[in-house]
Amino acid sequence: MNDRLLDCVPEGLRRHVRLATVRDGCLVLQAEGSTWAGQLRFKTPEILSRLRSLPEFAEVRSVRVRNVVDPREKLPTAAPRHMSQSAGEALDAAAACTEDPRLRAALARLARHARD
Repeated sequence: MNDRLLDCVPEGLRRHVRLATVRDGCLVLQAEGSTWAGQLRFKTPEILSRLRSLPEFAEVRSVRVRNVVDPREKLPTAAPRHMSQSAGEALDAAAACTEDPRLRAALARLARHARD
């Protein structure tokens, strides 16, 4: 079925997509990476119209595209955040007047981030 599906996918996308499943009239495709998934979503109406002519896909009424994250694809990372000295002092003060030992320890650990 995957080979028949690929015949309906535009040539430039074929190497980057595969059939995941067909369930309840929905064809689910897996794309290798967000760029290919976006391009595939754009071509969904064209793919769906081609699929309707194939008997093995006659039940398909919709197409969903899932992005399969490539482990080589770098995900954006947030910039490290720094705690101000005054925030650390406020946490130390809160820890000093807290009776719960677990909460006191947690506040003290957080306050150390301002010193590091």
